[in-house]
Amino acid sequence: MSRRRRGNTLEKWEVALIKAMLARKGSNDQDILAYFTRPTRSVNHRAIGEIRTEKKHKAIKPATSEELDAFLATWPDVTFVNMKGGGHSYIIEDGSEADC
Repeated sequence: MSRRRRGNTLEKWEVALIKAMLARKGSNDQDILAYFTRPTRSVNHRAIGEIRTEKKHKAIKPATSEELDAFLATWPDVTFVNMKGGGHSYIIEDGSEADC
């Protein structure tokens, strides 16, 4: 079992992406956090607020629009979750189905 790292600090490139997401608007803190949190790494929503107010990471510049677009393009847009036969099946934006 993986051990959780205390603090779960964000890398500089992640902070740059978060700053670009905040500047672009359209995403709330929870949406942004979803890109950087996983089962072995929980990031507190407070981190987004500290980046927004520049309480932390003030010196880090936002990622470019192109860098943000490239990052976001790596994530599929899951639009529907279908439970069948006790398993889970996800319908991806392009219509393909992924079992897990």
